[in-house]
Order: sequence, then structure tokens, then C-alpha cells
Amino acid sequence: MKLSGQIKPISYLKAHAAEIVRTMVDEKTPLVITQNGEAKVVLQDIESYEQTQETLALLKILALGSHQIAAGKVEPAAVVIQRLREQRSDAEYFEPPMQYVTSRNSIDTSPCMMRRTRRNTC
Repeated sequence: MKLSGQIKPISYLKAHAAEIVRTMVDEKTPLVITQNGEAKVVLQDIESYEQTQETLALLKILALGSHQIAAGKVEPAAVVIQRLREQRSDAEYFEPPMQYVTSRNSIDTSPCMMRRTRRNTC
């Protein structure tokens, strides 16, 4: 991407801000702003910015995966799938303990502690 046609001094930005925003949204091209002859900032529309951020995130994930492969931190897919199936089947048979409200802010898992309105005791 050539930015040479998209370089403007900060004075141009100050004088034509609304026009610049409209152009950037329509054309989806970034604008380099200079101050004292040096490039200082880049302006771009929000959609392009979000797309750039998503692309960077995916590239970071790919780089992390490459580092893990190089370090030998990998397992065969069949082993991982089997482990996930076992964890899921274990979770299906797990029943959390019953909880009884003993007051407004506390919960007791003992079956002898019932809500006061039921007047049940052990």
C-alpha cells in the first residue's frame, strides 16, 4: 500500500477534519499526519482498524502455536479428543450437592438446614 498520496500536515487536518473523516470512511485508506515535516500519527477508519486488530490477534495465535510445536508441546488429536470425551462423561454423572438457604447471604449444603419458612428440623 502506497501512503505517499495520503500524507498531510497537521494544519491540513485542523482545517479539513470533517472532509477527511468522510473520505476515510468512503475510501478505507489511512492518512499519515506530519508535524514539523515528520510523520507523527496515522488515522484510519474504525472498520479498517478493527480488521487490523483481528488480523493481528490471529497472527499472534498462529505464532504461539508455531512456538508450541517447535518446543514439542503438542499431543495427537486423538488423545485430546479422548480426554475431552472422558471429562464430558464424568461431568454428566456429577450431581452438585443440594443447597439450602439459611439466611439472606449464606448457603449451607447440609440437608438439616432448611429455609425457616418450612419449619423442618433434623
